[in-house]
Amino acid sequence: MIVKLQDLFIKQTGYDLPSAGQESFDLKVDQVHEYMVSLADAVYDGCIIGTVFAFLFYFASWLVLVIDFRVKVLQARRGIWTFNVKKIKLFGSFTSWVRRSPTA
Repeated sequence: MIVKLQDLFIKQTGYDLPSAGQESFDLKVDQVHEYMVSLADAVYDGCIIGTVFAFLFYFASWLVLVIDFRVKVLQARRGIWTFNVKKIKLFGSFTSWVRRSPTA
């Protein structure tokens, strides 16, 4: 890009770029390049950190769900219900449901 800019300047003016202008331009181009590389590195690092946190959140949520299910099953075996049992019609087994089915 710098070479193209120099060629355009030579074609337009017939002169080479002054060395002071060229050095200033080179410094600014290098600085912009460093900013872009830094931004790309920051985006990459952010993606990695975000993915790790998302996985940890997913795993923790899944673990809490499994532990909560286990606790509720153990409580249900002891007769401690987390819902109103009188409103639910409980069946003793799968066969009792099949016997009440209209197709059986």
